[in-house]
Amino acid sequence: MSLIRFVSMVMVLLVSNITYAEVTSKGVGEVEYTGWKKPKAEEVRKAKELALQSALSRWASSQGGSFLKNFDMIRDRVESSLSEYVLSDTIVDEKTDSSAKVYRVVLKVVLDDVRIKNLVSDSSVVSNVSEDDRSYMTFVFVSRRQTSVQSFDQKVY
Repeated sequence: MSLIRFVSMVMVLLVSNITYAEVTSKGVGEVEYTGWKKPKAEEVRKAKELALQSALSRWASSQGGSFLKNFDMIRDRVESSLSEYVLSDTIVDEKTDSSAKVYRVVLKVVLDDVRIKNLVSDSSVVSNVSEDDRSYMTFVFVSRRQTSVQSFDQKVY
């Protein structure tokens, strides 16, 4: 009985991993800083913001050409409220080059892709067309009358 419970729990966990509405993407942000040894908190925040935007752009471009075209129309709206669409972010790598005064951060970002896709589809040109401008679909069915019948002998084995 415990084996059945164990197998059913494993199946539930496997199925639940498939149904998540999230996807990961990596982004890179790089800023030049003005301090002596390390960047200021504002410059670090700016680099992380650039990395988030980079991850979002990378994800959007992997969705295909038509999606990217529709996404570009609402890009400003999404980037202005990134906290609604970014579920979490993790620093993968950060590097401070004190000789060049450059701070670089690589983030692994978890995006709520279903929410972004819904926003894109709601704001696409096709969904905002008036009822009068939509085209109707027409189906034409053609039938024929049989003119001749050809019969064959049955196979003998």
